[in-house]
Amino acid sequence: MKKIIVCLLFLLPLKLQALKIAALMPSHAEIICSIGMCGDLIAVGSYCDWPKELESKPKAGDYFKPDLEKLYSLKPDLVFLPVSLNSTAASDLKKIGLKVIEIEPEKNIGDICFTAKKIASYAGRDREAEKFCLKLNLEISKFKPKKRKKIFYEIDSGFWTAGGESFLSDVLSKAGGRNIFEARKENYFKVSWETVIKENPDIIISNYSKPEYFYSLPLADKVSAVKNKKVFLLEKNHRDILVRPGPRIPRAVKKLSEMIDE
Repeated sequence: MKKIIVCLLFLLPLKLQALKIAALMPSHAEIICSIGMCGDLIAVGSYCDWPKELESKPKAGDYFKPDLEKLYSLKPDLVFLPVSLNSTAASDLKKIGLKVIEIEPEKNIGDICFTAKKIASYAGRDREAEKFCLKLNLEISKFKPKKRKKIFYEIDSGFWTAGGESFLSDVLSKAGGRNIFEARKENYFKVSWETVIKENPDIIISNYSKPEYFYSLPLADKVSAVKNKKVFLLEKNHRDILVRPGPRIPRAVKKLSEMIDE
């Protein structure tokens, strides 16, 4: 009987040891905290500022240029990074012996759950990830816009915007908008003002450019958004929740829907 009990004990799931994790992308850090792993973070990126618990965490550069010396000294078990064709961050970290988990950029809101589940799978937090996804999907399902207005979203100065391969197109759609460049199968790219005029958006939203800037551009009076004074500059707190595909995306959808309906 004693042998049987011992054998059964071996079949029980072992309690996983806490991992030492580094997350250099703000959205990854926010997701990690949302699935109960904030205490496992020993380093975060320089732009990781939410939730408040992250403010006291050691900063280790960012996801394009990590602080290799800092990370090597901290020796995390895992470093989470976004897949990037324009950065050597992952290969640089691997060269100093760190285990890097690369995560594909989110193309829609549903991919936020994929990211959460992938992160959770390395720490035995699958149940927490499921709860996170249920909550996220429930909050997003509350938004049911009846009309869709054409939107130009300038994510960075110089007419940088998002295409159909970016989760931002999905966010705009859920809020009652339609990204005027959603047909382009790219994530982020630069366009010309002439192209924006041709698409004639109903609303212009910018992360950095003030409405007055758009009002002063050539042929601005030909654009519906300008004629109807529907040009908005996002405040930093609203900008952050919009560009980070994480737990605060429902707040971003709510804010956008208010701007669209204004």
